[in-house]
Amino acid sequence: MKQALARGETFESQQAFDNIDAILSVPGIHAVTLGPADLAQELGVFGTPDQGKVLNEYRLQLIEAAKRHGKDVSMLVGSIEQGEQWIRAGVKIICYASEVEILRRGIMEAATRLHAVK
Repeated sequence: MKQALARGETFESQQAFDNIDAILSVPGIHAVTLGPADLAQELGVFGTPDQGKVLNEYRLQLIEAAKRHGKDVSMLVGSIEQGEQWIRAGVKIICYASEVEILRRGIMEAATRLHAVK
């Protein structure tokens, strides 16, 4: 029996957003996500105070376009609060932090607890 594989598309350039409806109308794309670092670099906001605000505007554009085309949205988040925010906005798939960040947090918590032992 053949199984259908879900196909996704990452939006990480202005060009992708300029063609958002054409891309989302492609059969076989089931979910979309935003490539935050690549997009921020292309837009010239990487590492600036405006990065979060600008990326959130693009995230909202992606969510709205995905709704129009019946696609799901996946979002990489760095905190529970961000996850809650984007779920409320209509995101269906939450990728919580990266494996490196999860490991870093675990190590920091362990180090803090061990240093506190008297």
